[in-house]
Amino acid sequence: MLKIDETDQQILKILEQNSRISYRQLGEKLGIEESTARKRVVRLVEKGVIERFTIDVNEATLGRTITAFITVYPSLKHADEIIRKLVDLEEVIESYNLSGRCGVFLKATFGDMKALNSFIAKIRGITGIVGIHTCISLETIKRPQVRT
Repeated sequence: MLKIDETDQQILKILEQNSRISYRQLGEKLGIEESTARKRVVRLVEKGVIERFTIDVNEATLGRTITAFITVYPSLKHADEIIRKLVDLEEVIESYNLSGRCGVFLKATFGDMKALNSFIAKIRGITGIVGIHTCISLETIKRPQVRT
């Protein structure tokens, strides 16, 4: 496990809020030189602490106002093939292969209930799925944050 200090933790928190911040601005916020900020970020990337720089998309602004959490239960014989098919579906924004009898967990967004129903019908048609459980999100209470 890589040990990171307080400055590295602050860098992660700042980058979580704005991964496009310049090294100059990052250094100013932390009270360190721009070159030091750059070296620290590069080290965090090289050590695998930072895997990628990304954005959070507000799905509702794109008309996808329904977020559903869908658990798909594949037969063991078809599990790998089903997982490959599920993660390639456009509506899926996150997916997890869970241990035990928990199946494959999907987070997907939709413009309306008709689109959600069509999606469920589409995945029901995949050979080897033995069950599907769907929950619709009423609101987001907490979003992912950097753990320190």
